[in-house]
Amino acid sequence: MIDFADVLRLEPADDGAWTTEIDPDWMQGRAAFGGLVAALGLEALRRGVEPARLPRSVHTAFIGPVAPGPVHVRTTRLRAGRAFTHARAEVVQGDAVRAQITAALGAARPSKLVVDPRPGPALPPPESLPALPYIEGVMPRFVQHCDFRYASPDLPFSGGEDAVIEGYVRLRGAAGVSPHAVLLALFDAWPSPILCLADRPVPASSVFWSTTFAEVPEAVDPDAFWGFRGVVEQAAAGHVAARGEIYGPDGRLAAIEEQLVTVFDG
Repeated sequence: MIDFADVLRLEPADDGAWTTEIDPDWMQGRAAFGGLVAALGLEALRRGVEPARLPRSVHTAFIGPVAPGPVHVRTTRLRAGRAFTHARAEVVQGDAVRAQITAALGAARPSKLVVDPRPGPALPPPESLPALPYIEGVMPRFVQHCDFRYASPDLPFSGGEDAVIEGYVRLRGAAGVSPHAVLLALFDAWPSPILCLADRPVPASSVFWSTTFAEVPEAVDPDAFWGFRGVVEQAAAGHVAARGEIYGPDGRLAAIEEQLVTVFDG
């Protein structure tokens, strides 16, 4: 089994791009796990940006499925201004762009305008919640790299009443990885809350995904759990507007996300 950190060890390609290989253990149905794909794009474009300029916002468009095997990541610096660097990465397979990741990266600077992040949901300690077992052939293969602790009553495909997911997750095999890349993976590891309303397994895919970082630590403790709350804002005609929040082990807001998800339950 190839760890998250191993996949993110991008190597330079002959054409100036970056390359790595995605193992079948990272599949999510017919496509590679989207959090891994987004993290690959972010890590590649950060190679050409000053280290002091950290990711502040990342936008991911999933254009086509990424299959197991080699992938190329092409990067473009769109603009480097006084406050921000804007850059784009394209994840390519077979000469086709499968995902596009754009990011705004900026260094910290003095400001008197400060708003403390609100606390996360009041959840039981993660150690008091049962670990979600990985079931081969039933769950996406990438799930074996995660340790989930659900705190909300309705699980995906349970025919529940609330399109809400709350709980904790930690990512195995991510020691030494950029915390921003880890947070992207932790966000996308959770299924869309819309699936809690379904009474049977139905396919769902992220189309567009926007992440804004708040308080991100300099490093991630691989043993620590991260809190999550995801809600559906609106759903109709097979399209879902969802929002999520991740909280650090200290309970402070680390990042927020918005996703457009399409479901195929008709």
